[in-house]
Amino acid sequence: MYRYAAYTDKGPVLEVNDDRVAVGNEITGNGGFSGVTDEPVIFAGVADGVGGLSRGYEAAEITLRTLTAINKPGVERTGITDSIEKANRIIRSRQTELNIEDGLRTTLAAIYIDNDVLFVINAGDSRVYRLRDGRLEQLSKDHSVVQNYIDTGKITEEESYDHPKRNVITKCIGDEDRVNARIIDLSGSLRDNDMFMLCSDGISDCIRTPEAEQLFMSGENDDLGHICRSFVQKAIENGSTDNISICLVRREN
Repeated sequence: MYRYAAYTDKGPVLEVNDDRVAVGNEITGNGGFSGVTDEPVIFAGVADGVGGLSRGYEAAEITLRTLTAINKPGVERTGITDSIEKANRIIRSRQTELNIEDGLRTTLAAIYIDNDVLFVINAGDSRVYRLRDGRLEQLSKDHSVVQNYIDTGKITEEESYDHPKRNVITKCIGDEDRVNARIIDLSGSLRDNDMFMLCSDGISDCIRTPEAEQLFMSGENDDLGHICRSFVQKAIENGSTDNISICLVRREN
């Protein structure tokens, strides 16, 4: 069984919400939803339309709508890749149709679970975390300039929060003919009560891991919607100037 909730907000500064969140076949670009499913399969995703471009929200919507095709049993890595590349082709075609080559691009962070199968998916700097025994661990790995700097030892993770290039991504959907998204196979590692948090950089840029863990500890245990709203409010309090999106999925007995 899985309990889930998702919430997205345009934030205190921007006029348009370019983020979209999805669980199963349900997608929203405004507010949130929550629920419970007894199905052994669940797909969840956050897509952040690249900021400053004219139709980032459309790229985010297309991506998640296309990926709902994997919300079924028996999907393998190749099926996930095929769906992402299909979304990319649709977006690229839409760019040509509208004559706005740079106007439709989006990041993606997603999970696919089928019993003990777990795939963590990302392109760009939207993230997937796992909360286990009160500890929050980042499972995805950003495609970004600052992540490259961290990997090569030029800066520390702590320094990345304030780096002037912290929002410069090196991969997204809609940018090139192929995405080649990162798909991490963590099958066999699932435990009951594992909580997965998917979020856009409107949250990860403003809420660091210790503060996020505290929000989970102080949250109402069974009200994941309340926890989502708490994260959005905290991001705003911490000065977020971006769209803010979060999705929570918890595996239960």
